[in-house]
Amino acid sequence: MLKTDALREYAKQIATSILTSEVSPLEGARLIWRATLKAGVQGFHELDGFIYAASELEDRPQDKELFEKAITEEAKRWSERDCLD
Repeated sequence: MLKTDALREYAKQIATSILTSEVSPLEGARLIWRATLKAGVQGFHELDGFIYAASELEDRPQDKELFEKAITEEAKRWSERDCLD
């Protein structure tokens, strides 16, 4: 399996965990962010929505609701995605 395919599958699993409240939106986004960094795939930006929202939430805690909503919306998209395409 390619690293990009593994990242997509992982993102889908974490997205489902966010939607079922097994992990918070911020923690889920951080998990995806860490996995993306560890994979080290240059030019892979499909998970940037999670990464951006998590980094901004850390910098702007007063906008927590806004960024948690953005992460949850991204999680909805990823939970419905067919990662094998």
